[in-house]
Amino acid sequence: MYYYNKQNSKVNLSPEQFFDFRSKIKVQNLEVAPYHLKALIKDNKLFLQVEGQKSDLFLIPTIFVRKIFRWFYTGTEMVNYLSTEAKEKIINDLLTEIDRRGQNYNNSRVNLRIENDYVYSILAHNYETVEDLKFYEAIKHFGITTVDYDPYITRFRTNVKLETEVKVGDLVGYSLHFTNSQTGFGALSRSVHVLRYICSNGAVTMEKGDTTLFYHNRGGFENFKSSLKDFEEEFNRIAPEFNKKLVKANSIVYGAKLSPKVKSILSPAVSVYDLKEYMFQLGKCKTLWEVYDFLTTESKKLGVYECYLLQEAAGNIINKIVESEEINNEYGASGGYDLPF
Repeated sequence: MYYYNKQNSKVNLSPEQFFDFRSKIKVQNLEVAPYHLKALIKDNKLFLQVEGQKSDLFLIPTIFVRKIFRWFYTGTEMVNYLSTEAKEKIINDLLTEIDRRGQNYNNSRVNLRIENDYVYSILAHNYETVEDLKFYEAIKHFGITTVDYDPYITRFRTNVKLETEVKVGDLVGYSLHFTNSQTGFGALSRSVHVLRYICSNGAVTMEKGDTTLFYHNRGGFENFKSSLKDFEEEFNRIAPEFNKKLVKANSIVYGAKLSPKVKSILSPAVSVYDLKEYMFQLGKCKTLWEVYDFLTTESKKLGVYECYLLQEAAGNIINKIVESEEINNEYGASGGYDLPF
């Protein structure tokens, strides 16, 4: 099982601690033509050579390899198993293809994000990322108290706004949740974070199970900011509804008929890292609640990005399967619950 190297992860920071940490990072954003880029091995390390730069060699971490794979909609779950030599060849082949395809456009240049001499990302010239500080300025009025960060994604959360009980003594807290990615691994998003106190595991949800996303194209950040005006009102509707679904999940039998649906919802996470062992463990779950509990518990062992993907999948599983008319009819998961709100 692959677990993300947490060396660059920072969790449970206050906004002040987070931005103090980020202020010590040297950031460069370079716009270059793809044909000026070349991967090479030096002293058994993988570098990206950028022609015309004073410091023309930048270390290539796994995140860069994953990003260039995603240009071609290729799953990255096997990246961690590739040799340095294989990565070098693949990167150079893909850079050549990016350059070839770019000849069909007026501007074929790409943007590199470099932090402390590590190249983290390669993005098309029209991909507009948002710096975390600028993103925070747009959401800080909600009362952000906690920040989780790794180079893939930054997560911002408020204090708990609503507490409920899924089972007697099993308290759940709901808070506002926002994500940004300076490296282009995720859209700008707003959602509801669900924290189960008894085991400190969490999930992410929005209405109908879909996190509200705003992509990094022109105008995306402005659209994200415009969407915030109704977010607290949405939260007050979504959190109680999700809690009802959590209660219903206790009575939904998990078996062969539901397994394909769960695997389908997990597919974004599966495309990023190896979940074979998880799939085996899910087969031992007897109810949909146990599936949810397993995924949210396991998410705590992972890096910030992978944790987010599993928590998002857990929220989608509850939303999309519990509300399904087929499930309600076949498994009797409808109505009849007296909830404490």
